Amino acid sequence: KVALLAADDSEVVSTTPAADGTFTLTAAPAEYKLRISLPGYLTAEKTVTLVSDQTLEAGSVTLPAGDINGDAKIDPLDVMDLGTAYNSDPIPPALVNADLNFDGKVNLLDLVLLAINYRKTGPISW
Repeated sequence: KVALLAADDSEVVSTTPAADGTFTLTAAPAEYKLRISLPGYLTAEKTVTLVSDQTLEAGSVTLPAGDINGDAKIDPLDVMDLGTAYNSDPIPPALVNADLNFDGKVNLLDLVLLAINYRKTGPISW
């Protein structure tokens, strides 16, 4: 999800990016926080200033995998959630965010993604 947030962190407008990562948002000229999020990952944020009839290039961003419980940190609670969902068939609905590589399974590949980012906190800036 890509969202523009007002100064009070309320969402002004949001969209889901296309498969190639591109997106379009329309908002009044002002300063906003641009937030990019994906369940199971830390969010990324940066401040942007929009002017009339502007095309904004957000740039490239990589979201760190492993924030399964959505608390903006990759920590032992996320490891516990991944462990609970490990090799489950089907994945428990409350733990679908543990499938970090979106292959329909929670396994070693997901654990590796979490381990790479262990102890990172968000939101990250780019």
